[in-house]
Amino acid sequence: MEKWIIVLPLIVGCFILIKMHISHKSRKFVTQIGELKGALVFRLSELVLPNIKAIIDIALSRLQKKIIVIFQPYDYKVLNSQFDEFCHCFNLAEKIVITPVYDLKLIPHAKKTTDDLYKNLQSQRKNVVCAKNQHELEDILQNIAITEDYIIFFIGTGSISQWAHEIVRNIGSHV
Repeated sequence: MEKWIIVLPLIVGCFILIKMHISHKSRKFVTQIGELKGALVFRLSELVLPNIKAIIDIALSRLQKKIIVIFQPYDYKVLNSQFDEFCHCFNLAEKIVITPVYDLKLIPHAKKTTDDLYKNLQSQRKNVVCAKNQHELEDILQNIAITEDYIIFFIGTGSISQWAHEIVRNIGSHV
């Protein structure tokens, strides 16, 4: 009970601050889904890159939180058309986890893949890992020293939403 008296204002404050600083149209795509090892967990879906960057910046600069980004590109077309932007979008994150592209069409002739994104990000920083599936992602998150100093963002549109909820249910706590 005492923990919630201290933590609840922080949760509400984080959520309000993040929602205040993104466009009105995008607010419905930011959802707090729970807590993992004391860190707040948010789901960001269908946001444009400038809003994703702004949310990460707010969490880092104004809330003074470390950021973990779990990113799943929605499709190969978007990954290829915005590849350079994705490579720079998560620069402020403490840790980045890249998951496979969620594309039901699975375009085999795509020029850029999540492997390319991973290699590019890893060449710029050392705190990038890949998770091939939900179980690998859950293992990665269990092995990271996550504390209340972190905010975790699951970013993408596709199976990542289901993964986020199931991981929080399995090793965290839902809101």
